[in-house]
Amino acid sequence: MKVAAIIVAGGKGIRFGGSAPKQFLKLAGIDVFLHSVETFNALKFVKQVIVVVPEGYENYTEKLCLKYKNTVVVTGGAQRHNSVKNGLAALNKNIDIVAIHDGARPLTLPSDITSVCKAALKYSASLLATPAVDSIKFSESDGFVCRSIERSKIYMAQTPQVFKKEIILKAYASPLAAKAVITDDAQLVEKFSKVKIVVPVGENFKITSRADLEAAKLVLKKRAKEM
Repeated sequence: MKVAAIIVAGGKGIRFGGSAPKQFLKLAGIDVFLHSVETFNALKFVKQVIVVVPEGYENYTEKLCLKYKNTVVVTGGAQRHNSVKNGLAALNKNIDIVAIHDGARPLTLPSDITSVCKAALKYSASLLATPAVDSIKFSESDGFVCRSIERSKIYMAQTPQVFKKEIILKAYASPLAAKAVITDDAQLVEKFSKVKIVVPVGENFKITSRADLEAAKLVLKKRAKEM
């Protein structure tokens, strides 16, 4: 299995606030997105890492990534799916599996990456996702509950989301990709392939607030003590 990881760090982090996008803030001494770069690079089956960044951050990111093998930096687009398309355009020819990962999700364990990549190799498409723990209610725009949804069938999607290369390229080349509001890559691939759910073993939350950043620091400190 020859995997390429596309680390999507092209967002501007407007909701987070601050002078820099959240993926470029420091976490345990390095930029948030670099945790993912390091984790993927350490896996032998990962043959290429593509980091997608906002326009203006290319030189900065390239300098940070010089010490990492087989890592390239590309410029992101206006929306997340545009950034993913730019990352896909940079794939090496020998790649057969593509893992797409949020640059603001720095805690993913190597074992979880391995599991979801193996699932994609077997089933063609897979993603990390956690079972819903709260009761789920469906509401229309008026803010009133329309119905309850069976919690046992609900999963909260995470990344990496992993696909055989030909499937993800087909999905992004389809007319649907140009029209749909794409919140994650599995949403698009679902039209072409079943997507296998893999439940992660470790913490894998996305940093969307200052509280998340502080929580991530605590997780990394705990992991360091357990080593």
